[in-house]
Amino acid sequence: MWKLLERVTTYYHSEGLLRLIGGIWLILGQNVHSACFTLAQLWDDICEREYSLRTIFVSYYRGFKPKTYCWLDIQNNDPNCYAADVGEYAGLNSGYEDVTGNDYAFYRLSKRYTDAIPDLYGTIENGGFVPVDTQENSILDLVRTHRIIVLKPMTGSQGDGFYRIEYNGSGFLINDELRSGQEVQDTIEKLTNYTVTEYITQHDYCSQIYERTPNTIRILTIIDPRTHESVVLRACHRFGSSDSYPTDNWSRSGYAAPVDVDTGRIKEIILLNEIGQRFYSEQHPETGSQVTGITVPYWEKSKDVVRRLADLHRPAPIIGWDVIITEDGPIIIEANTPGDHLIQFEKGLYEDARFRRLMNTQATT
Repeated sequence: MWKLLERVTTYYHSEGLLRLIGGIWLILGQNVHSACFTLAQLWDDICEREYSLRTIFVSYYRGFKPKTYCWLDIQNNDPNCYAADVGEYAGLNSGYEDVTGNDYAFYRLSKRYTDAIPDLYGTIENGGFVPVDTQENSILDLVRTHRIIVLKPMTGSQGDGFYRIEYNGSGFLINDELRSGQEVQDTIEKLTNYTVTEYITQHDYCSQIYERTPNTIRILTIIDPRTHESVVLRACHRFGSSDSYPTDNWSRSGYAAPVDVDTGRIKEIILLNEIGQRFYSEQHPETGSQVTGITVPYWEKSKDVVRRLADLHRPAPIIGWDVIITEDGPIIIEANTPGDHLIQFEKGLYEDARFRRLMNTQATT
């Protein structure tokens, strides 16, 4: 309390009364907005009836959404060890979201420093293709040349709005569904603020587990306030499913298994039963392919690449990197301010002293 009063007094003397009142008003407005948003989410969860009322209210009371509360098994663990849903990462990457939250900016800034970034062919703006690093002036010409391309929103998450467009020599496919050239054009005309990139072919070990989607690894890095070095904190391997298709997003009912950061060994897939209890599987639930025990190829190289990119983008002290392993090495397809909780499947982030230091540093700035 005394530190807060001291900061308020200092701000008053340096900025004056009106700016102090404006700052307090802004903070109050943000808190009211956050409270209303949380209440709206609470009401949605009650109406959906996916979880018991007790689970819903207990989870929100402890700062978690019901889904996260069950998946992280908070009821059997110390909730203080986990980064919660409600406002936990707010402000960590403040001022740098235009890079970490925008694929176009991320690709353009990062590509000159590493080859482990997909080729950016252009963007889609108000339904029109705008070339960047390609001679083709239309999407149809582009996909005829490269056979497969990927369209994604510049911003957003959870696999929404993902299109894989393919040319098989006689026709076009969008997410494996046959389409005419005119239908492809009609789809493009409805889009804006999209990136158009090369399609990354994943390593054979991923295709053997689940071949219908890319199967990415979320690698979490932070900038340790004590050493000022980038470190890999956690990793989790995602796998697609028939429900998550055409992406592997866990939020869309894909599957996920923690990865040992030191060795790259994939652990058990974590699942949830009908009554909200966790259980585990060593095989992919749909294909039956072995998952547990596989060591991710190019694991040391993958960690090296994300650490170097974390150093490059160090104004964002915590980044979740989405990585695809190819036959030639890792490719980084996105940088995100972490929002899901795959990285806490095994244990809470606050159990790591480096994460606690980062959060404590942010709390005092």
